[in-house]
Amino acid sequence: MHYTIRRIMPNNSLRIIADLNWFGHIPTYHRLYLRAFLDNGHRVVSLSPRPDLICADKNLSAALETGQLQVPAEGFGAATPPGHRLARWLDNLPGSSLCWNLLRNSTQIRQWRARKRWMTLMTAANKYAEAADPDTLLFIPYLDDLLHCPTSAKVSAPRWAGLYLDSSQLRRPIGAALRESLALFNDPKLQYLAVLDEGSIGPLRIHGQTIRIGAVPDITDERISLGLTELAHAVLNCAKGRPIISLIGHLTPRKGIRRLIKLAQNCDPQRFFFLFAGQIESLQVDSKTRTFLLAAEQKRHANVYAHLKRLPDETDFNALVKISNVIYLRYENFYGSSNLLTKAAVFRRPVIVTDEGCIAERVRLYRTGAVFSGGDEQTELNAIDHLAHRLPADWEHLCTRYHRLHNYESLVARLREIESPTKL
Repeated sequence: MHYTIRRIMPNNSLRIIADLNWFGHIPTYHRLYLRAFLDNGHRVVSLSPRPDLICADKNLSAALETGQLQVPAEGFGAATPPGHRLARWLDNLPGSSLCWNLLRNSTQIRQWRARKRWMTLMTAANKYAEAADPDTLLFIPYLDDLLHCPTSAKVSAPRWAGLYLDSSQLRRPIGAALRESLALFNDPKLQYLAVLDEGSIGPLRIHGQTIRIGAVPDITDERISLGLTELAHAVLNCAKGRPIISLIGHLTPRKGIRRLIKLAQNCDPQRFFFLFAGQIESLQVDSKTRTFLLAAEQKRHANVYAHLKRLPDETDFNALVKISNVIYLRYENFYGSSNLLTKAAVFRRPVIVTDEGCIAERVRLYRTGAVFSGGDEQTELNAIDHLAHRLPADWEHLCTRYHRLHNYESLVARLREIESPTKL
């Protein structure tokens, strides 16, 4: 379906967009949802850990000048999540990995943290909510951090809605444990859930309440710098014309790091060049994998480049996608959407994905890459070779077709639809 954007007359209702964290693609979703609500005629308040970055966004300058967008100067939440700070502190201690996993998976800690975050968010939102305006809505672009909160019923709050990123859980039968972790969605003031995975929008009932769920486009930041970034130039220089196979983003086992390392080790060094770029999660990555990547960062491997730091912003991320020949998305036990799938379509780059969930379904439907299952390394290398050498023009129509459904204009139209009480 193609969405047509119509000019919307301002309705002057208030939307409060709030994020407690600022990592990964959260800044992208926050900024683009601000724009989408503004373009749908709402007045908007932005609450985030980095108000300075919101104020510096040229796409939002006009709304700031007219007062349609308000950005309180005081920061809200944490630019570096407490979990990341804890991980850094634990990193060099004996038994740190075991300790980290125990803390991360503790139900009691999750509940305490979610309740604390929910109270913080509601308190801040109530400062700006207009009680006299029943159409005031709090929208949370990263709902996942608030799961496991036992209830929100005791908190006086405006109507609220949000983007639930890990909605792949909804693809499975809702058992007692999952129903309890999703208790937050039983709040009578919840208006709707927006999800990125169209395969997870079946009817959802929690404690007798039916939850309104609407699939929205997985939009991405499409900005690129005028020239290639310094990192992109360095990768191209090292690749020396070899096709670049890239794994970009937080480097965790779930991203398929070990599988791609094996391909790099067992491949003719002149055949492909492999890029690993992003912050390495030391407490989740085994010592053998870490040793390999650290050696690659020091240029000890002929066909591998590693940049083991968080990419500064989306333009740096996009530059690496642009110079790549194939984007490696063979995630493990990951059933939801991936923002990288949209980036790959924007820059007309094929992807190779695991035969699981939303990503595989989309790649099959739009034919923007290869869906791969099994562990035959040679077959996978041949599939990558086919993707890397296919003419860019072959991808133009397929990627355009995918991007048409996952771009900013389609988000504006879809938000307008799902905010209607009668449409999802």
